[in-house]
Amino acid sequence: LGRGEISRPVTVKAHGFSAAARAAYSPERPTPQEAKDVAAGARRAIRDLRRDLARVKTVLRHFGSREALLDAAWGAVLDDVLAERTVPPGDVDAAMTALIEHYERRGEMVLGLLAEETDEPRARQICESGRSLHRAWVQDVFGGHLPPQGSTRIAHLDALVVVTDVYSWKILRRDAGLPVAAVHD
Repeated sequence: LGRGEISRPVTVKAHGFSAAARAAYSPERPTPQEAKDVAAGARRAIRDLRRDLARVKTVLRHFGSREALLDAAWGAVLDDVLAERTVPPGDVDAAMTALIEHYERRGEMVLGLLAEETDEPRARQICESGRSLHRAWVQDVFGGHLPPQGSTRIAHLDALVVVTDVYSWKILRRDAGLPVAAVHD
């Protein structure tokens, strides 16, 4: 192979590492046994990759850097998130259904990122992006129901951002134990 070329097995394994990095952003927290199994699988994958290629750097070369690998994983998750929250503008019922399903699926992951954002630059970047995207989503979905302009519109938008925030979901679902239907209504 020439410099920069990657064989098919390496590409497959590199995508496996990308999938593993993507799983790091997964909404499901593994059990201790699952974590051990994942770690054992990762060790086997690294051992196999070293055996096949004699160096792990090939995977990083495929992505360019560890940061690029993590960026690719986060980009894939972000695409999934945007798809999960896509609803027709103005359809409040569909918006609340999609948002609650999104939080049921990814809420714990988001709360974990929020807990890390003070100390972890990548988590901070993801959270800042998430806040901006959430506000834009609220504007897109509920904008037609808001006053036409001015400080009243901004105040109502701010209130909707708070009411639809992941912390509101956490308080209602996790802390108060309300069922999904009660949160929706």
